Amino acid sequence: MSHSGARIPTLKPGAAERLSEFLAKSVALPNAPPLFLGVSNARETLWKDQAGNVNYSDPKSPQVTEDTVTELFSQTKLVTCNHPPAQLTECQVAALQLVDQGLVSLDSPEDVETHLPELSALGVLLAYDVNGAPLVVPPVQNITLRMLLSHTAGFVYERAMTLLTKWYEDNPRQPLLGSETTISNFATPLIYEPGTQWRYSTSIDWAGKLVERISGMDLEEYFKKHIYPTCSITSFTFFPTDEVKSRKMVMCFRQEDGTIRADPNTFGLDRPTDPTKVSRDFLSGGGGLFGTQKDYLALLRGLLRSDPRYEAERGGGKALLSSESYAELFKGCVKTKKGLAILGEFVERPHYFDPPANPGNVEHSVGFLLNLEDFKGGRKAGSGTWSGAAKTQYWIDPTSGIVAICGTQLLPANPDPWFETYKAFEKAVYAELE
Repeated sequence: MSHSGARIPTLKPGAAERLSEFLAKSVALPNAPPLFLGVSNARETLWKDQAGNVNYSDPKSPQVTEDTVTELFSQTKLVTCNHPPAQLTECQVAALQLVDQGLVSLDSPEDVETHLPELSALGVLLAYDVNGAPLVVPPVQNITLRMLLSHTAGFVYERAMTLLTKWYEDNPRQPLLGSETTISNFATPLIYEPGTQWRYSTSIDWAGKLVERISGMDLEEYFKKHIYPTCSITSFTFFPTDEVKSRKMVMCFRQEDGTIRADPNTFGLDRPTDPTKVSRDFLSGGGGLFGTQKDYLALLRGLLRSDPRYEAERGGGKALLSSESYAELFKGCVKTKKGLAILGEFVERPHYFDPPANPGNVEHSVGFLLNLEDFKGGRKAGSGTWSGAAKTQYWIDPTSGIVAICGTQLLPANPDPWFETYKAFEKAVYAELE
């Protein structure tokens, strides 16, 4: 990654009006949910706007605003992976901040064993014998923080692997965000040798617990101290307080016939509606945050400010990470053919890669998914992206010098015609850059 200075991008004259027109047309489409859109360079927000009713099923309900709260789900993961060079960002950001401070190494299995001793007892589940007993063997490689942050540690989300179906029947678990959930809930067998595949997983929750044990703070406290002030974030929290619920957009659900309904009495997942019922023993670094998309754009801008190419263009804003940890966000960690094949298949399900995702044009770093070739009319090769389950998408394009959000609150996950709007927004943004 070059350390030479780079001019930050701006928008063409009239771009704000044209992008707002795109937004208005998008939410006016049949069965189209509210939208939160935005794009920023390293210095400032270039444009952001939102439209649609807070309650999609009630046309008399107020319009969403920049202060409308969303369920971030897996957008939380990026926060957990950061760790401060002096100060950093959420779960993946939080973990990288610890790396910057020399408190943990990305590639030391001993560090993981010290702070997450539960993982040392986990074996690799191969199959079940004729009597229904699990066949489990010790792993050859021990788990590292890099593996946890890149989903290459051997874990998998329950719904994603039939091999674990019987194990879960014999070993019932609490809901992912349940009030009685603890980190031991995720002490499941590994389903592949660490470092040899890729599976979307609960490994970021283990990374979040590592951050807590090293820092001596729970994630709510850590994020508030080490991440949010750097980015001027005020809305992120793990707790659905009355204030959060009063500003929250109603979750939408796509029906089998393609129509959308909103349910004002439902969060996106089984989780407490009373903040006092949220387990402080387990705050999900993989998916537990509430927050505004405006603040998420600010988080991404804080990351882009960590790019040494844009150091002179920060406009007084602070970087979240050291340049070394920032560079790690854009280094692939999967490597194996089987892992890349699984990743490529997973990524192609929502059909937003253009050209389509395949084992040769995807990778996953300690922060997010990487595209290895330019999108047609969009992000450049080497960009990073991920999302939350309710379709809160983001990307960071260090080559072009922008970050962007395109989000709503719509379940179930994939595939969905909404992704056509996401793709169209990306092309609209790049057409306006200069």
